[in-house]
Amino acid sequence: MNASMKERVGRIDFTTLLIVFFLVGLGMLMIYSSSIEVARLRFNQPTFFLTKQVARILMAFVLFYIAMNTDYHWIAGKYRTLIALSVAVLIIVLVSSNVVQGSKRWVSLFGMSFQPSDFARLSLIICMAKLLSLHGDVMNESKEHLIMILVIAGAVCLLIFLQPNFSTAASVFAIVLVMLFAGGLKIGYFLGLFALSLPAGGVLLLAAPYRVARVKAFLDPTNHHVGYQAMQSLIALGSGGLSGVGLGNSSQKHLYLPEPYTDFVFSIVGEEFGFIGVCVVFVLFALLIWRGFSIARKAPDRLGFFLAVGITSMLCIYFLVHVGVVSSLLPTTGIPLPFISYGGSNLIFTMISVGILLNISGQSKK
Repeated sequence: MNASMKERVGRIDFTTLLIVFFLVGLGMLMIYSSSIEVARLRFNQPTFFLTKQVARILMAFVLFYIAMNTDYHWIAGKYRTLIALSVAVLIIVLVSSNVVQGSKRWVSLFGMSFQPSDFARLSLIICMAKLLSLHGDVMNESKEHLIMILVIAGAVCLLIFLQPNFSTAASVFAIVLVMLFAGGLKIGYFLGLFALSLPAGGVLLLAAPYRVARVKAFLDPTNHHVGYQAMQSLIALGSGGLSGVGLGNSSQKHLYLPEPYTDFVFSIVGEEFGFIGVCVVFVLFALLIWRGFSIARKAPDRLGFFLAVGITSMLCIYFLVHVGVVSSLLPTTGIPLPFISYGGSNLIFTMISVGILLNISGQSKK
């Protein structure tokens, strides 16, 4: 290892690295605990979901290592290819006949289910970071640059929404707003864009019967017909008390709580580890988000700053939405908990994102 490489590795944010390793380890533990009953009944193999997740984790760590050791300037230089490929794959998914649970969100790749929206989310962050680093200084005066950014972001969000996947599209749009704010968009433009997005989002939210049902469940979770998931999640959280019922002792994972290892994994964390366990996870994510924005502040250039802001805001938004759903503060939706929920493509692209974040920290100012 040469001197410059040693210096760069020495500046990598090891606090972030350790938190990510811990969260992934916690994810393996919770996936096994929360899925064992479903795996036993459906596949007669208690470790079915854990085995698949371990293979995905290994792949994710390989790609994480590559991203951490690949100059983020080179990655961002491919922004045109990445965003074009993302749009193309999202269109292919929409025109395909592969419908799962009423949605066209997945494609098969090397025998693994893959969500193109996860790839599109990271590609959009990279594309926006590059464009903001190039044109952010003039986008308030030169409207064509701002319009170009909004058209690209709008196209990606629209294609994700049409799958249909309202929650992911809304989360990606929230990341876009954070990056534009960090890029110095005039407060008048920002507030105008935010104000326009609220009624538009409301109309789109109420445009489908199943989303209307979720809003009704949010407003009245005690209604057994529409609020079943929310109530079972609250029962899981409430059953945990201060210190939890103990690892593996959850009652709600016994087919009471739908998708306990994906969309409601945090409910099982609360039930088995209690309020103390919930607080530990909150502290870990708070530290991770703080370190992410610290990396942004120390980034060596504007590109690194915008990439770090986009990646960190993604982690923050996904964490808050997932926790908001399981605690019935938000309508029920399928947003995974980063690093912990079962799933391949979300984990892989989240780990690649963190790899890029650590690459930025390796080139940061002393």
